[in-house]
Amino acid sequence: MKHRFGRLAATAVASLLVMTIAAPANASIYRTATGYSINDLYVFGDSLSDVGNISVATGGVQPPAALGYVDGRFTNGGNYTDYLATSLGVSNTAALSGGNNYAFGGAKIDAGMSPPGLLAQYGMYAAGHNAADPNALFIVYGGGNDINDTSVNLSDSLANLGLIIGALIKQGATNILIPNSPDLGRIPYNNTSPDAAAMTARTQAYNMGLVALIAQMESLFSIDLLTVDVFGFSGQILDNPAAYGLNNVVDSCVGNAACTDPGQYFYWDGIHPSTQMHALLANEFLSVIDQHLVPEPAALALMALGFSSLAWSRRRLNG
Repeated sequence: MKHRFGRLAATAVASLLVMTIAAPANASIYRTATGYSINDLYVFGDSLSDVGNISVATGGVQPPAALGYVDGRFTNGGNYTDYLATSLGVSNTAALSGGNNYAFGGAKIDAGMSPPGLLAQYGMYAAGHNAADPNALFIVYGGGNDINDTSVNLSDSLANLGLIIGALIKQGATNILIPNSPDLGRIPYNNTSPDAAAMTARTQAYNMGLVALIAQMESLFSIDLLTVDVFGFSGQILDNPAAYGLNNVVDSCVGNAACTDPGQYFYWDGIHPSTQMHALLANEFLSVIDQHLVPEPAALALMALGFSSLAWSRRRLNG
């Protein structure tokens, strides 16, 4: 299991986000010494990763653009998959629009179809793919909705996650990234609730189970899986927001008259991060990929997020 909990100071993040050179299209910078590079991105997940599937499925009703949600994302701009994909030089389009991002807002790690859970999402993918591309990056990122619903047995969620990981490996996937869950006791939806501590404990239980699952899968399949400690990384920002250019890590921005600068907020709504936080999270994902796929040259890795942030914003502004 490869971990890297890299950190960028606020000044470094700021410089990345204001760079004026867009990343070259279809130019993956992550390569091994033998020239291998990521050439595609597949995503299975929930609202943190959804780039328009729920929007397509609901005819644009959800998430509501009138409240500031952008292009079917559950945030006020790009989410981490947008920034990551542009940095890697690959596409990131919702599956219902013909792309490889199968994430649906509200999804759990199950076979449910309303919305499609992660098992169902894998089924959608497998229906069109007999074999996995060994040069692609697969992100399998769920758990939040399972944790937040106390009627869900997290052991079942983890078992289902294992089925997806195992199926991808058997298909030939070699680059599989499985993040853990942020602390749901600290999101605005829960942070003033009497159940906040219980939600933190439930999050920790899921994350501990995930560590055990990944170790089991690595041993069973002799593979090195990638992980991102979102719980630890987001916790560091929540505890020291000024170091990351934020000043509010308690309240949501949407519908909040006091939120005059969403870029200063960790949370966009009661559950979901702001696009600024998504950009920080994307950088953390890149730091893990740095360890798995050696970049050529290494310096471009730190520049990539700034490029991707601006490029995604420009695409949005230019329609």
